[in-house]
Amino acid sequence: MLAAVFELRREPLSESEREQLHRRGRLLFRSNRFPRAVLDTMQADVLVCSVRQAWIPTEATEEIPMYVLDTGERVLCLTGEWLYDPNTTVCSEELHDRWDMDAEFFRAIELRAILAEGVVLRMRPLEAEFLPVEKLPPVKWKQLRDCELAGSSLNGVLAGLSEARLIED
Repeated sequence: MLAAVFELRREPLSESEREQLHRRGRLLFRSNRFPRAVLDTMQADVLVCSVRQAWIPTEATEEIPMYVLDTGERVLCLTGEWLYDPNTTVCSEELHDRWDMDAEFFRAIELRAILAEGVVLRMRPLEAEFLPVEKLPPVKWKQLRDCELAGSSLNGVLAGLSEARLIED
C-alpha cells in the first residue's frame, strides 16, 4: 500500500494533450477556447494523491458518475462520463474490469488536468487496491466541472465543498 501522499505540480502539456484540448475546446465550448497559441504555453496540473475516504453523492447516476475524495490535504470532486472512458481513466483491462464503480474507488491516483478550467486530461491509478465508497448525504450542488479541487479537508468534506462554493449552504 502506498503511503499517504499529496503532491501538486505543473508540467508542460504533451503534444497529444494539446491536440486533445484543441479538439475538446471546439466541441465542448463551441469556440476556439484553447487556440493552439495558448496551448503552446499552457501547463498541466499533475496531482498525485492517496485517497483517505471516498463518497458517491446521492445525486450521482450511471450517466453522470460523481466521486468526492478526501486526500487528507484537499477535497477532490470528479464528475462525468470520462470516468468510464479507458482513454482518460488509464489502467489495465483487468483492473478496470475489477473496479466496481458503485462501491469503490482507487486508493491512490495520478490526475493530469487543467484545474483552472476543470478539465481532466488523464487519470491513472497508482496501485491496484480499492477503497470502499460511502454515500454522501444529499446536498444542493452548484454546477460542477469534470474536476474540482476544493479547500482543506481538515474541516470536514462538506465544509471544504462549501468553502469552495461547490455546494449551497
